[in-house]
Amino acid sequence: MFDMLKVGRNIAKLRGQTGITQMGMADKLGISYQAVSNWERGASMPDIAKLPQLAGIFNVSIEEILEEGKGSRLITSMLENKTGEYLQQHEVSADELSGIAPPLNMEQIGEVFEQVKDKALRDLLPLASFLSEEVLGECAQKAMEGGTLSDLVPLASFLDSDIADVIALRMFAK
Repeated sequence: MFDMLKVGRNIAKLRGQTGITQMGMADKLGISYQAVSNWERGASMPDIAKLPQLAGIFNVSIEEILEEGKGSRLITSMLENKTGEYLQQHEVSADELSGIAPPLNMEQIGEVFEQVKDKALRDLLPLASFLSEEVLGECAQKAMEGGTLSDLVPLASFLDSDIADVIALRMFAK
């Protein structure tokens, strides 16, 4: 959902407009100038906790930094502690969630994931590295109960080893 290159260009443009160096911005945010450089090159995204600070430094909205769209509105709702309200009004797919996952922590992703976890597990592969083993284990248990073990194969490396062993034994038993 977020194009890291576009977000990086936005950050670089906004930083340039405010006349702040990468080092100066890094000092204001309490991070390394290399992190700022990585954002601006599109190699990484700012952590969600840094977005309000960035918006304040640039005197713009978070949506302007991230480019207006569904993902930036979801992130803004998370920062305002209105995630539940947002999710009641908007459906978020696993694909969309994987697009906004880089700046989020596992707890934040897990909160939104509750809405998409009933979708087919094979669609969740892009999210697997952002979700906790516990959340993935719950999905695996549900899939095993529903008999959709083949959907779990691509997720096996992200699952707790005990759950992965149970899946493997059940698949070989078929």
